Amino acid sequence: MKKAFSETKYYVNTALAVLLAFAGGYATSVHLGYVSSFMLLIPVAAACGFVRLNVVVKAAAFAVCGYFINSFYGGDQLRCVSCAVLCAVCAVACHYAAEMITTKKALYAACGVVLIMLTALPHVFVLGSPAGAVKYDAMLRDYAEEKYGGTGYELSTVRYDMSRRCFRVFITPAKNKSVSYEISYRGGRIVDDYAPYVEKEAMYEARIKLVNALRAKYPNDGFDVVSEKILSADIYSAKPEDMVFSVYINAYVDDAEFVRRAKAYIKAARSGGAEFAYIIFYGGRAGSYYRTLTLRYAAEYETANPEFITPIKCQRFFIKLFGVKPVE
Repeated sequence: MKKAFSETKYYVNTALAVLLAFAGGYATSVHLGYVSSFMLLIPVAAACGFVRLNVVVKAAAFAVCGYFINSFYGGDQLRCVSCAVLCAVCAVACHYAAEMITTKKALYAACGVVLIMLTALPHVFVLGSPAGAVKYDAMLRDYAEEKYGGTGYELSTVRYDMSRRCFRVFITPAKNKSVSYEISYRGGRIVDDYAPYVEKEAMYEARIKLVNALRAKYPNDGFDVVSEKILSADIYSAKPEDMVFSVYINAYVDDAEFVRRAKAYIKAARSGGAEFAYIIFYGGRAGSYYRTLTLRYAAEYETANPEFITPIKCQRFFIKLFGVKPVE
């Protein structure tokens, strides 16, 4: 009878430890966003510490739940492994802390409480601090709403990136849900990977108009038109005259021919109805452009001087070999 009671107690304790391990792993889940930084794992692990069960079983249960729950909700490999290790460490620390506390000796009990509190350190390292989570969640959301408005995109909950020690959100454009971009706070500033996409989309029509104007006049020339940036702070209300483009002239030509083509392209763009702030012209071959020239929409051509930008001397030798005189 006593043996049956002991076995029942063991199975009950095992089931309780597994349930607590599941709760602890769920508390670190990536889909909770900044809530996963609130250290809910620690009280769950502390409760499990008082469950009469082998410490190895507890650590294994917490590690498995931490890994697979994060994996189930789409966490990357680093996140899954880090949370598994964190859950196991908390389970082990809280197990021995519970043993100290149950001795009913004041010094041991105090040491046990301190040991439980110390688990906050690895928790902050893996999932960030609760204060930081709340702060940067509000900061990044306010930034996105101020810069991009409240529509046209979906914003994830804030997450902590352990490898770069920063909080970040992912923004997905409504027009193309197959891609997402990161907005994070690191190095003392907000780093916005979404802005280039928004600028490119905003510049799409103006770029097409510029390409059509140039192709209509010079259908056989080798050149590529690239959207560069918008000078206006408000990219949603930016006009074509606030936009900057680059034109890559894919040919080895001398200074005079390069400037002539740049001037001709500006004239063709104007006459074709294209608008822009200025165009940066590059001359050379694809992957080896060696001259640059910037012309504004209303600039005087006579002052246009190309600049030699190739930094490698051996490239200058081959350019000279083709009969092109570099500008020093």
